[in-house]
Amino acid sequence: MSAPELQWRNNDPTENIQVDFTDADGNPQVLSFVATPPHWLAEPVIYGDLFAAPLDKIFDGEADPISPGSSDEAQLLKLFRESVLATVKDVDRCRRLHSGKSHAPRMNGDDARDLSLVWFLDALESRSKRYAR
Repeated sequence: MSAPELQWRNNDPTENIQVDFTDADGNPQVLSFVATPPHWLAEPVIYGDLFAAPLDKIFDGEADPISPGSSDEAQLLKLFRESVLATVKDVDRCRRLHSGKSHAPRMNGDDARDLSLVWFLDALESRSKRYAR
């Protein structure tokens, strides 16, 4: 399993995000999120549409969003969760950093990637729970 690769449209992490990753069976996967209102990076609540397609296909009109709360969404989030948990060494530390209960005086590129992956996973799972009500 390779580490997930985050991509932002126009280098703007507050709007549209694409993550390319490999699932546990070695299959390439892509998960994209198109924000309806812009959100701040690491904002716990995000609004928008989730896709199992690259951003380019979405903006070319070649992909439809996954229905919130659907089994397709649950499966895609499961694959993404497994990839994040296999990649990030200390998920709890990342969550403490996001909550302000911990600090990191020095971070490298992998640390920043890990923080973004854990934030994005948590935000997507929170979004999914909102629709499951």
